[in-house]
Amino acid sequence: MTDMQQAYEELQKQAIAYGSAYVDLYQQGREQVSRWEYSRGGEVLHRGYYCPSPIFDIVVGNASRGHLLKRVSKSKAPDFTYGFSKDGRLVIADGPYCHLEGAYPALKEVILHTNELQIGLGLEVWQEKYRLNRVSICRYQDGRILSYVLGTGWNPDTETFSECVLETYTYANGILKSAIWQDRHQWEDALFRGCSYAFQYDKNGCLAGYTA
Repeated sequence: MTDMQQAYEELQKQAIAYGSAYVDLYQQGREQVSRWEYSRGGEVLHRGYYCPSPIFDIVVGNASRGHLLKRVSKSKAPDFTYGFSKDGRLVIADGPYCHLEGAYPALKEVILHTNELQIGLGLEVWQEKYRLNRVSICRYQDGRILSYVLGTGWNPDTETFSECVLETYTYANGILKSAIWQDRHQWEDALFRGCSYAFQYDKNGCLAGYTA
């Protein structure tokens, strides 16, 4: 079984397991929030400013994380709203916001934490009700992310995602040295695409470039 197939099946497992409880879990997540943050920009990234991927805004052109806001404007809603628990964990990520008719988050996400595992459940509004749209799984070790998988377009009838992206990372002396990106599209006959990246740093330890 390939890494992608294993990751995809794990996403399916989590979507099925939480398929009837995601609204309650989201409300429980909001009850844990003790501090809110807001950001502008980053609409093309999962969670915007706090996207789990350490490489997306580096290797994808015009993909910016945006920036955190010092204050929220009364005339315009932020693009993302983040809720943190007392111990500093991100537990709610709402956005990007839709500004066409009023201001409301197009997606709402609750993030579940178990040791160094994060499971994100993303909800969208469908026919005036919330339904599960996406699931993400992040694994960490000593505070560094090792893998990130995101499934979007969940269909509970067929128990499939329309797209799945998997990223895995390797480190040397605590510095990100390489990453592998894989993508699977269900509507393209389960088309798989992939790319590997190697990162270079200057003498000060700052990212100087990468090769693909």
